Amino acid sequence: MDYYEIKADFYDFSNQYFITEIDGFNNPRAQLDWDEFLFEYLSNKQKQYVATIESGLEEVDFTTTFYGFCVVSEKFANLLVLEKISDCLFIPLIFNKQLSQKFYLLIDSLRYDCVDEKNSDFQKFLENDPVRPDFAGRYRAFFKLIIDASKTDNSDLFRLENEDSTVIVSQRIKDIYDSNHFTGASFTKVTLDRL
Repeated sequence: MDYYEIKADFYDFSNQYFITEIDGFNNPRAQLDWDEFLFEYLSNKQKQYVATIESGLEEVDFTTTFYGFCVVSEKFANLLVLEKISDCLFIPLIFNKQLSQKFYLLIDSLRYDCVDEKNSDFQKFLENDPVRPDFAGRYRAFFKLIIDASKTDNSDLFRLENEDSTVIVSQRIKDIYDSNHFTGASFTKVTLDRL
């Protein structure tokens, strides 16, 4: 199966809403303890999560927050559910502006150690890193990312082990996005072409 990195496309959709934060999280970063968060959410589904739109004029079907959380439109979320994409959880958001439809926080709790280091170009944090010595051995940046699809359990949506910001989606999710003319995302292929 082919996989793609999905990102908010602020180039082609430069007027999209920019979401700076989501209140209701103990740690507003994509580095949450997902098990702890899911336990808290499932035990209190009435809890509200308020998202702050800082700027922009346009709703899109996919975007990310300042801290790297994925946000999807109700249309996109409903199709992912209909197509039985089960590697994620959708949590309703409340916004500081009136919008034309509901939007959801897309919880992607799966992590895989699947970077094909032989075919990728990257940097890692060093042991004595002056800014983040606690991140020693984790990926700092990718200049070219290739993953080994055989290490992903055929999942449709996940992030990388030892790197929290990169979101990977399957060909299935990309096809759902493309065939429904959704907006807001860009895709970069991260698997090698098969011979």
